[in-house]
Amino acid sequence: MPLNADLSFDKLPAHAREAVARGMRAPRVVALAAGQVLFRFASSDSPPSLWAAGAWWLYEHDYRLIVEQERLSRERYGADGLTLGWLGRVATAVQQSWSRADVVVKAVVLQEILALAGRGRTQYKERGPNGFLYTMAGWPHVQQIFIPNIGDRQGRTQTGYAALHVLRQKRVDSQQIYEKD
Repeated sequence: MPLNADLSFDKLPAHAREAVARGMRAPRVVALAAGQVLFRFASSDSPPSLWAAGAWWLYEHDYRLIVEQERLSRERYGADGLTLGWLGRVATAVQQSWSRADVVVKAVVLQEILALAGRGRTQYKERGPNGFLYTMAGWPHVQQIFIPNIGDRQGRTQTGYAALHVLRQKRVDSQQIYEKD
């Protein structure tokens, strides 16, 4: 039996239901198979013990699309090209106030687990210090994965350790729209 075997949007705790509704269009239950590789962008503002504890992940093929766009940008613009973290933020519609998107976590699924997947929802009106409003629309072909019960404020949970083996956590370059005071 997979982990999160009884998963449904309606059975999520209220805070998780709100996060999914705010971040994902038309979430559907998917099975993540043992051996499947996943990626996530995390923030160096959090301790490393929390980087893999977040619920939001990407399929490997979607992460590879982001990596390819970084390569093309660097090929065309050199050091002025867009960074992996910035492109991850744009592709997944992550507001800067939520994450610096300057850490990449790579993990492999150890045991089948049910999760929610769907296109990211556009995030509107993050106000920068200059007063400008920023909108992050996300890339239409990138699917996001929400894996409930794998982490909490202390780090990964027992389900998180049973579900995922972290292969790598590394800092990456990530342009920031603004720096926090």
